[in-house]
Amino acid sequence: MESLLINGHLFADGTFDITPRLFLQVYTIHAIINEKCLPLIYCLMPGKIKALYSRVLDVTKSRLKINQNH
Repeated sequence: MESLLINGHLFADGTFDITPRLFLQVYTIHAIINEKCLPLIYCLMPGKIKALYSRVLDVTKSRLKINQNH
């Protein structure tokens, strides 16, 4: 999570090829670290609706706030 705080840019991507059978998509959040784009968060998504993506971002932001306080 510290890498997400330090980095000024985040990138997100979804893939279907590696998704386990019970889910529709693997959604990842990446950041540039040492000049390489690295995946930092993996989410198994049951669907492709806006509310699910919003929830992933909300939880990520809330975790970042928790970590800033420690």
